[in-house]
Amino acid sequence: MHYTAMVTKEGRQTLADFPGCPGCQTFADPGEDIGERASEALLGWLEAHLVSGQAPPEPKTVRPKGRARALPVPVPAMVAV
Repeated sequence: MHYTAMVTKEGRQTLADFPGCPGCQTFADPGEDIGERASEALLGWLEAHLVSGQAPPEPKTVRPKGRARALPVPVPAMVAV
């Protein structure tokens, strides 16, 4: 299972935004791996939902718009429901 992040350049930084996960986004500075940062952000977002008793939304198929590119981010087994 994975969620799709939309990856765009924002100035010198790279932004990963998860459209199906309100408020879940992160930036990577030049030289940082956006995939790793996106994975950390998604894990934290999912854990916060589970700890608060909320079921996270199911992953949606999202298509990139404009200059964005899609980045599939796998869900770790420890938080997959």
